[in-house]
Amino acid sequence: MSPELVGHKASALMDLYHLARDCSFVVPEFCVLPAALLGEFHQLHGPAPRLSYPEFPSPGDVPEGTVDYFRPFTSFARDLLESCAARIPHPLILRTSLVLPPAVGGREDIGCGCNSTRLAEGADLTNSPLVPELLASFTKAYTTWSLDPMLQWSERTGGLIVMAAHPFKALGAAWMDGEQLVVEADGKYPPRRERYHCDPDGAAKGAVTGRSLAEEDLKALALACQEIRHWYDDQGLVEVEFGFGLDDSRLYLVQARCWAGERSGPFHTIGHAQGRLRDLHDVARDTCSQLGQSDEVLVLPRESSAGLDCFTLVWSGTLTGSLLIEDTGAIAHGAGFRNHLARRLMERHPELFIGQLPSGWRPGPDGAGARLYSDGTHLSVELDGRTAT
Repeated sequence: MSPELVGHKASALMDLYHLARDCSFVVPEFCVLPAALLGEFHQLHGPAPRLSYPEFPSPGDVPEGTVDYFRPFTSFARDLLESCAARIPHPLILRTSLVLPPAVGGREDIGCGCNSTRLAEGADLTNSPLVPELLASFTKAYTTWSLDPMLQWSERTGGLIVMAAHPFKALGAAWMDGEQLVVEADGKYPPRRERYHCDPDGAAKGAVTGRSLAEEDLKALALACQEIRHWYDDQGLVEVEFGFGLDDSRLYLVQARCWAGERSGPFHTIGHAQGRLRDLHDVARDTCSQLGQSDEVLVLPRESSAGLDCFTLVWSGTLTGSLLIEDTGAIAHGAGFRNHLARRLMERHPELFIGQLPSGWRPGPDGAGARLYSDGTHLSVELDGRTAT
């Protein structure tokens, strides 16, 4: 179905659902409220609040009044919401499906947009804040930075996906570039994340960092990624988001993408960089304009509730040098899946080196000479001739 009718995520999900009929994986049952419904809502309720954000926003910030503006939508769309909820077994997952602006519509290398998902847990969709909050995420700061940095795309629309939330024994994401399969499982909290490096057939290389996935699970993921790569004519880096059923052990895919860009790896920029280290932890947000010399390697948290973080820095638009982003905290409703902010940075700024650090890891003192190298999966940081990782 056309992305203009249901949004780009729902359109791709429908393609994936049809593809799954002849493949080894399953797509959970889902239905979609079309984008035209939100368009009709805008006509009846007038224009949405003006796009306006704090000077240094958090990724999940939305313009003031946006959630309140969307509260009547649940009554407006009551019949369709109740119909979708009745067709899909509980509990439910609610997901956004943004209709992208013409400037990026149809491109294969688009960045992640809303990155907003809610588990409904059997909630009454017409009497809960879940739907208004999801619709408000069409205008959250991360979405605007990723797709509309000039604040020109004022009235945003899209579909709403209502999906079955099967009980899963493990959740995660996997990447395949034709030469290797990299898998992360149970990755909501950094300390619990497990990573598996495998050959293209799913055989693990060396020791693994967890036991959530069995050997047959990795092989199932490898086969699914190969099937997706074939679907995309073997181009780019394939990314899938998955879950393994708790009761049936089947592989469920909830999203699949193919990323373009020669320097864009699963986690880091592919290539080399060097510069003087500068640690920006515990630095105030309003120092953005003083940062980013071309000979510096900036080290800072991915997200922070108070101080300077990566999103604040990229929002300011003063990006030079190299970035090492510390993976921090639980994945909530900010920049979405933990790789999405780094992924979009790699796409929009291929001239920069973007690396991601484990939670709590500090590479060394300010001023140390740093040499960086990554194959996209592994990151090496050499400080004054000494390899740190």
